[in-house]
Amino acid sequence: MLNINENNKIEILEQYLQGELSEADTQYVEKTISEDADLQQDVQIIRLAQDAVHSTAIQQRVQRWHTKYRPIAVAEQASEPVSETTPDSTPVISLWTRVARVAAVVLVGGLGYLFIQYATVSTDSWYNGHYVEYKLPVTRDAGTEASVIDSLYLVKDYAQLTQQFEQMTNPGVQDQFLAAMSYMQQATFEQAVRQFESIRQQNRSQEAPMFAQETDYYQALALIEIGDFDKAEELLEKISQDPNHNFRQNISGADLWKLRMLKWKN
Repeated sequence: MLNINENNKIEILEQYLQGELSEADTQYVEKTISEDADLQQDVQIIRLAQDAVHSTAIQQRVQRWHTKYRPIAVAEQASEPVSETTPDSTPVISLWTRVARVAAVVLVGGLGYLFIQYATVSTDSWYNGHYVEYKLPVTRDAGTEASVIDSLYLVKDYAQLTQQFEQMTNPGVQDQFLAAMSYMQQATFEQAVRQFESIRQQNRSQEAPMFAQETDYYQALALIEIGDFDKAEELLEKISQDPNHNFRQNISGADLWKLRMLKWKN
């Protein structure tokens, strides 16, 4: 069984993220991460670094280094005399010289990647990159006040939907959710946030909450648009740490780091 400590945690976390651990070790690492906030931060940093190293631009830099320097390194190794007393020293020095050069290229590329991410990330880019259209699965019986909301949402008449919603005296949770989504479509994010919050309050008194996971996700997006990054981060971390959350796959460690970049910029 693995034992994560300060000396081996980076190596183990990298193996975990690359899917190189056994099933038992993977379960142990996931449990340990879920109980350790510092490890959660480490995982996010490693994910971001891996994204940087795997980016096309950095791969191209490493390839250019390989093309430019490998013939020189091979020639140097062939021409250097081998000491009788330390026959392995020269090849080792040459190897570490090459490794250092690659590391330097990757480091510079990674820092450049991070700078580009910082420079280009914005509330709109984050929102647009994560917004997914909500598909209404079923409609309710015709002839009811609530069915008007469903129908307007299905035909994407968001302005008329919110107008109708604001005239309702006792809207249900589904009405409120579709209204919140319609406010988002009209970029009235403050109203969307208020409506999502109303859904949360109503769900607290329900044995079977409705649209709870959808509210987590879409409210977080709306909060980002109005600049409430702390509350958005709280919701998104909740999603990313819940293996049963329907929107977990929409949020990665790199996404959370980009959100923190938005906080720094604003």
